[in-house]
Amino acid sequence: MGNNGKFEGNRSIRLVGEVLGRVVEREGGRITGRVIVAGLVVLGVAGLAFVAYRLLMIDLILNLVGERG
Repeated sequence: MGNNGKFEGNRSIRLVGEVLGRVVEREGGRITGRVIVAGLVVLGVAGLAFVAYRLLMIDLILNLVGERG
């Protein structure tokens, strides 16, 4: 389970780098407001996905514990 988390994290980091790299290329290599906004959007979406995943796992664990007891 720990390895999957690391793999997902590495893949997410590569994806963020790829998206930001493409935005910077389109802007001619300059760090502009669009680049910053794109970075914030990507980080926000990744953060929401992470929180949703963790809440789902907590719910699953609590359901399993509730069924046992």
